[in-house]
Amino acid sequence: MSVRDALEADLDAMPARVQNSTLAAVARELADVLDSQPGARDAASVAKEMRAALTDLKTMADAVPEEADPIDELSRRKAARQSGAHVPQRSAGSGGRVG
Repeated sequence: MSVRDALEADLDAMPARVQNSTLAAVARELADVLDSQPGARDAASVAKEMRAALTDLKTMADAVPEEADPIDELSRRKAARQSGAHVPQRSAGSGGRVG
């Protein structure tokens, strides 16, 4: 398996906003450089940058809010009403932003 193929497999598990980011494009370029079999010193340097980019991409993926499921949102509101707790109103597609 090539480095590029492995990277694409990792990116496939991430949200589209992360997959299409500039950092993802940089990671793809780095993967292509590694796949071209550079010398040992260059490969070590590129691999280090590749690891840093992948770490940052995973951090970005964790920060992207999941799309809210309307049924889950309704269930959450119902449970809160039944318990008497205040639940801020938000639309199902708001990405987790309140207000």
